[in-house]
Amino acid sequence: MGLDPGALLYGFYASMFLAVFLLAHGVWQFHGARRGWRLARRRRLGTEEAPATAANASGNLRRAHRHPLRGTGPALAAERRLARLLSQAGYVVGPRWLLLVMASLGAVLALTVVGLLLLSGLGSAPVWAIATLALAVGLLGGLGVPVAYLRYRRHRRLARFAAQLPDALEVLVRSLRAGHPVASAMVMVVTDLPQPIAGEFAKAVDEMTYGLDLRQALGHLASRVDVEDLRFIVASVSLQHETGGNLAEVLQRLADLMRARSLLARKVQAHTAEARLSARVLAVMPIVFVALIMAANPAIYGEAARDPLFLPILLGAGALQVFGILLMRRMAALRV
Repeated sequence: MGLDPGALLYGFYASMFLAVFLLAHGVWQFHGARRGWRLARRRRLGTEEAPATAANASGNLRRAHRHPLRGTGPALAAERRLARLLSQAGYVVGPRWLLLVMASLGAVLALTVVGLLLLSGLGSAPVWAIATLALAVGLLGGLGVPVAYLRYRRHRRLARFAAQLPDALEVLVRSLRAGHPVASAMVMVVTDLPQPIAGEFAKAVDEMTYGLDLRQALGHLASRVDVEDLRFIVASVSLQHETGGNLAEVLQRLADLMRARSLLARKVQAHTAEARLSARVLAVMPIVFVALIMAANPAIYGEAARDPLFLPILLGAGALQVFGILLMRRMAALRV
C-alpha cells in the first residue's frame, strides 16, 4: 500500500513548521547560553560590573554547582552524561534543551526525507520502507549531529585547556616563589590566562574562598574538566600536602613533564597524519562518487529506485558505511 501525497500534504506542512520552530527555539537558547557565558567571562575579567556583595557571589556559586538531576535510573544517568557533556563543551544550558534540539532536528530530517521521497515519485514505495528510512535518518541525524558537535567542541576546549595547563603551572610557580599564597597565585592564573582555563580556575578560586581547601578545589576542577594532566597535578598536590615539601618545585617538574608529553604527542600526530588522512578519504569517497554520478546523470538510478528492494539495500549500505567509518576512526586513533 502506497502513500497518498495529497492526503498527507497539510499534515506534512504543519509537522514541518512545528519541528522547525522547536529547532530554532532550541538553537536560540544555546546561542543565549553562549552569550551568557561570555558575559560571565567579561565579569570575571573585570570588564563588566561584578556582583556587588559576597552574598551574591556565594549564591551564584551555589547555583553553579547545584545539580538538578538526582535519583537513579537509565534516563537520569543519560541526562547526567548529557549535562556533563554540555558543561565540558562550554555551555551553561540544561540537558533538556539539548533533548529538545535533538528531537526537533530528528523530526525535521525525517519529514525532509518523506517530502523528498514524495517529490521524487517514490511515494508508491512500501510504507514500512519509507518509515524505516525516515526513522533511521531522523535518529542518526537528531542524535548523532548534536552529540558529535558537542563532542567536537568538548575535544577542542579540553585540548586548549591541556595546552594552557603548563603555562598556568608556570604562573603558579612564579607566584609561589615570589611569596604569594596559593589562592593569590590561582587568582593570577584567572586574570593572566585566557579561556577556558581562566574560567575553570575561577570556579576553583570561588570554592576556596567559601570554605574548601586546595586539594578539594583541585579535585572538583579535575572532575569537571577531565584532563589527565590535571589529575596528575591533583595527586601530586595531595601527596605534597601529606608529606610536605616545596610545592613550587613539584609544580615546576610537572610543567616540564607536561611540555615533554605534549611534544611527544605532536610527533605522534605528525607520523600518523597519512593514516588519518587516508581514513577520512576512504570514509567520504563512496558519498562523493554517488553525488558525482547523480550530478552527471540524474536518471541513472531511476529504474533501480522503483524496485521494492532499493530502499532496504540503501539502508543496509548506509549502515555498513557508518560501521566502516567508526572502524577506521578507531584504527587511526592513537593516544600518547
